[in-house]
Amino acid sequence: MRLFTPGPTPIPPEVQTAMSQPLLYHKSSEFEELMRSVVQGLQYVFSTKQLVLPLSSSATGTAEAVISSVHKAGETVLVLNNGRFAGRWRTMLELFGIKVINEDIQWGESPSAEQLEKLLLLHTNINAVWIVHCETSTGAVANIKDLIKTIRLHSDALVCVDGVSSVGAIECKMDEWGIDVLISCSQKALMTPPGLGLVSLSERAWIEVERKKPTSYYFDLLRIRTAVEKNKGVFTPAIGLIMGLNASLNYITNVGLAQVFARHLVVATIIRTGMKDCNLPLLARYPSNSLTVIKINDSIEIIRRLKHEFGVIVADGQDSFSGNSMRIGHLGYIFEDDALYFVDCMKKLLL
Repeated sequence: MRLFTPGPTPIPPEVQTAMSQPLLYHKSSEFEELMRSVVQGLQYVFSTKQLVLPLSSSATGTAEAVISSVHKAGETVLVLNNGRFAGRWRTMLELFGIKVINEDIQWGESPSAEQLEKLLLLHTNINAVWIVHCETSTGAVANIKDLIKTIRLHSDALVCVDGVSSVGAIECKMDEWGIDVLISCSQKALMTPPGLGLVSLSERAWIEVERKKPTSYYFDLLRIRTAVEKNKGVFTPAIGLIMGLNASLNYITNVGLAQVFARHLVVATIIRTGMKDCNLPLLARYPSNSLTVIKINDSIEIIRRLKHEFGVIVADGQDSFSGNSMRIGHLGYIFEDDALYFVDCMKKLLL
């Protein structure tokens, strides 16, 4: 079976080998050295000098850690809501008593700087803006760099970015672009099994964390930061996953981020061109190099046939696009030959 899902993604042999080694004791000097290596690798991938915190949770748990640590009830937060995952962050923010200005954007579209400027001029009391870099439900990518420039012209709001399907696959420069909170996870472009959430905060965001009383024990980012500063895990960390993540980060560092991004572009181009040859339109106006979402009738039957006839696993569309779209993941440990194989399978089914 070949995974072409938006996550989890295929795992390199180096990661499988690392995770098959005997577990380290999480209070040992060996584990401290492992954590030091992992944090350094994550800083490279996140393009930041700030600490990147590994949490034993999914990215959703990490988002909850951010909301419970950074925000407080009564604050006003703008959510640029262009898909299922942006909608999830809206729901979570509201659960914590935060006033959400929800800007609904049609699925498949990306937020624009002009649209954002109008919102910031209309709402002058915004404490933070939540943006999804790559919306995994549609494959739409946002121009984070330009959006942040617009925010900085009109507001001091924190910029919180969902980089779950972008970090490690497409350019995402936390420090240079001015991202205040950047969230990702292990099972996408970082090519490790699910179970680790990852987050980095700017100095401005940490000031907000330090000002407020924690509202979560397990997800207290100050507690987690204190542990990671000492190269330790808070509570009992997911040791095996951290061992695997270290191998993946070593792989990415040795190859170089520029080459990793270039490979994702090549793979995405092959798949998008192949889908065009099959007369299958893309859902996203501005598609990401992380995944391709196509409009296709009877997608559930096509997905079934791909699995049983070719050993290819892809994902159905989400919400109202279930049954009439297909989400093709091509991030992480996927190469040109994999993309060509996928396109060939689709052409045999459809042409």
